Amino acid sequence: MIRHYSLEKLEEYQNRTLPHLSRFRCQLHLLFCRRCRLRLRRLRENDIFIAELRTALNEMSVPENPKEYQRLYKLIEGKDIEK
Repeated sequence: MIRHYSLEKLEEYQNRTLPHLSRFRCQLHLLFCRRCRLRLRRLRENDIFIAELRTALNEMSVPENPKEYQRLYKLIEGKDIEK
């Protein structure tokens, strides 16, 4: 029976917080285990996505004018679009 790494352990591997020997074993396991490689890739993709969301949130400027905010909200929702 193949023992797969948990998401928590794969995250520790990715963040380099696993002890050296455990990291080596995980790296060796990843050479032969497609399932764990895919799970690790998804973790990395999730981290990239979260970083992009944080960047977008920091760059987003919410208008102080309530009417402008409502206009933007309707635009995003696809309502009241001038044709």
